[in-house]
Amino acid sequence: MSDMSLDDLKNLLENLFWGDILSSFREPKRKNNAGKKKTFTKIMFVKACILKSHLAIEDDTELAKRMKENPNYVRFCGMQRAPSHNVLSAFQKRHARAFEKMFEWLDKILEEDGHFVDDALCHDGTDIALDKPQSGADPMMFGAKSNNKKFYGFWLMLSCSYRTPLPRKFTFDKARIGQITLTKQHLTSGQICRNPNNPFMFYDGIFDTKEIMELTLSVQKKIPMIAFNPRGGTIEKFTDLPLDDWRFDFNPFLRCPLFFKKEFKKRTAVERFNSEVKLTGLITRIRTKAKKTNRKNRTRIIKTMLVLGLIHKQLCYLAQHRRKTFQQPLCAYAQ
Repeated sequence: MSDMSLDDLKNLLENLFWGDILSSFREPKRKNNAGKKKTFTKIMFVKACILKSHLAIEDDTELAKRMKENPNYVRFCGMQRAPSHNVLSAFQKRHARAFEKMFEWLDKILEEDGHFVDDALCHDGTDIALDKPQSGADPMMFGAKSNNKKFYGFWLMLSCSYRTPLPRKFTFDKARIGQITLTKQHLTSGQICRNPNNPFMFYDGIFDTKEIMELTLSVQKKIPMIAFNPRGGTIEKFTDLPLDDWRFDFNPFLRCPLFFKKEFKKRTAVERFNSEVKLTGLITRIRTKAKKTNRKNRTRIIKTMLVLGLIHKQLCYLAQHRRKTFQQPLCAYAQ
């Protein structure tokens, strides 16, 4: 369970201006429902899904059970009674894309509130390794890490904030696609950070390719700060690169080794977030859930679970920030 109190999270959700985001959660029209009062609303189900992440629950069956046992959880969602697990699962299935839009919507709120000013982007991949089944393995889930170690599962590509412990964008898919291809998709699907005061985007050496540098500069409007990867060549250090090397066309700061090395330390922000995701149990819950999920629905279910976990982190950060903002004038008044 999260360190954030349920009351703080409840207060935030009640005071959020949901605006147009709820229109993303479109419900199918049902026949013969004229005049029938709705038992549950979209916002109630959204809150129930957030509660699921807050309580670190994998299954909707367990969530429905916990809600029946604890009236506080029902009140958190604004409901009169607990829904069935089938209803909860069906809502998540219908609105997998809507939750992704909600993640983007919250990121926009955070950016407009000034949480990413004088920041930088850090990009990296996290492997989500699963146990390979004895039969019926999905060939698209066989992949390899940067050290060529094979694994069976998924790649989670994350672009994180340097100063704020939050993901700004994610891309999730089967391991066979590979980090490089997924990162290209990640970079071409829209600008992540529009703040001109955040000029850099940091990457590990595996992403030291001309195309990724081009996309970082042209689409993301950032200077690519990428560790040099010799890839078995004769040049082992970036300080030994010839002056006409293509990397200098995208990153002139490579000509300033001391500055580059100092700034490049910021890349550890994404590693810290990756570690946090693993330590808080999100990756472990995903692995456990994957074992119980059939191959047909596995990617969708796990991706929705992942998105809800990232949304929960955004909401917890917002709740903590707003609580601190409220407490500051109270502390000044007490003095």
